[in-house]
Amino acid sequence: MNLQDLIANFTTTPFLFTGSGMTRRYLGLPNWEGLLRHFAKEVSNNEFAYNSYVNKVQSSGNSINVMPKVATLIEKDFNAIISNTIKKNRKYCRYNSVDEIWKVEHDDIGKATELLSYLTEDQIDVDKLGQVLKEIFDNDRNILQDSKSPVRTNIRRLIRIYDCLKWRR
Repeated sequence: MNLQDLIANFTTTPFLFTGSGMTRRYLGLPNWEGLLRHFAKEVSNNEFAYNSYVNKVQSSGNSINVMPKVATLIEKDFNAIISNTIKKNRKYCRYNSVDEIWKVEHDDIGKATELLSYLTEDQIDVDKLGQVLKEIFDNDRNILQDSKSPVRTNIRRLIRIYDCLKWRR
């Protein structure tokens, strides 16, 4: 049996993982350390932030697997910034429920998804949020590919909120 026959018998579409070497060589994207350096600078607005994170990890006695630990510290700081931004912007949200926002703002996906992300946990009816997400994807299956970055980000955030609340992870 040749490769073409083998692939033709698959019940799902095969996916070829090329690895980071392809993106580095042909797209000029950074390696793992370069990516961490980029995000460290973004989080702190300091070009030496990556070195601070490395020093913090190493000074705590960790000299093995430094980069994953650095990534965790960067993520923690990034999440704190995002959480504080959401909390700060909550005061501008005049709505108190998923249903209320969706009834009024469903024609403007960008605004609706942003407002939904400002709700507190006790304001979110998980089943209604699931229905809203289903409706968004039923109306546009390619919304995560076709939308502008803030809309994609807000929809992804709502999916994470839904998963977290639904499955308590």
